[in-house]
Amino acid sequence: YVFHYNCQYIEETLAWILRFTAEAKANRPQLAYMPFGWGPRNCIGLRFALLEAKIALMEILRKYSFARAPETVENLKPSTGLTLTPKGGVLLKILPRT
Repeated sequence: YVFHYNCQYIEETLAWILRFTAEAKANRPQLAYMPFGWGPRNCIGLRFALLEAKIALMEILRKYSFARAPETVENLKPSTGLTLTPKGGVLLKILPRT
């Protein structure tokens, strides 16, 4: 709380949205905003949130199966960028498991 509302790093606490612009992030230290803490004693909420996400993904995979849709191109061509992705994407059919 003390870091998040320190006027040395954040001028107006009411301008919440402006705190997260790229320019605002570049002008303050990396650890001036740390919602889950930092280091080995960070907030247990971070681990709990990751656990919930894994459980949600597990439930989706348990209840549904995924198959390539007929609209997906047979021979995918790669698109380069930050990561390697197929051009046009991959369309999937989501089918309930029986």
